Amino acid sequence: MLSKVQPKDIRYIKLGDGGRWAEHSLSDGVLCFGYHSIPHEVCERKDWDGVRNLLSDRKSEGAQTAGVTELSTFYELGEDCLWITFADGHLWWAFVHPKVQWTGDATSDGPSRKRVTLDGWHRTDIFGKPLRVAALSSKLTKVANFRATICKVAEEDYLLRRINGI
Repeated sequence: MLSKVQPKDIRYIKLGDGGRWAEHSLSDGVLCFGYHSIPHEVCERKDWDGVRNLLSDRKSEGAQTAGVTELSTFYELGEDCLWITFADGHLWWAFVHPKVQWTGDATSDGPSRKRVTLDGWHRTDIFGKPLRVAALSSKLTKVANFRATICKVAEEDYLLRRINGI
């Protein structure tokens, strides 16, 4: 049995377009993320105005803000943030180390940055019961329809009850 999950923050992350990095992320115990055109050094310095300028080719100010928010979230949330995703018919969850690693992948095929999980990805509640998507409320699973990459989870209480086996 795992310890009760009590995060400070909760975020959903889509592991690549259409989940194409999910298998790699889940098997290697990493949280993969893209934004290949934004240098790692700019994000490490938390130069979010600089990131906004680098995103100036986006269609709207709102799209620029969304990009800055996703990158700052990935870089700034600590190891007390619960990250969730959906893959292979399950809800997966993990906590990750705060250090962001640059992968050096400047292509759009692989992730450009990652964070390592503290103890791998989990697809069961803390008692070992599988967290199958089919058995979860659509109020939670609809977060997977979010068009961007990272977002807050509206159904936090429900999510935590399920992960904690309540």
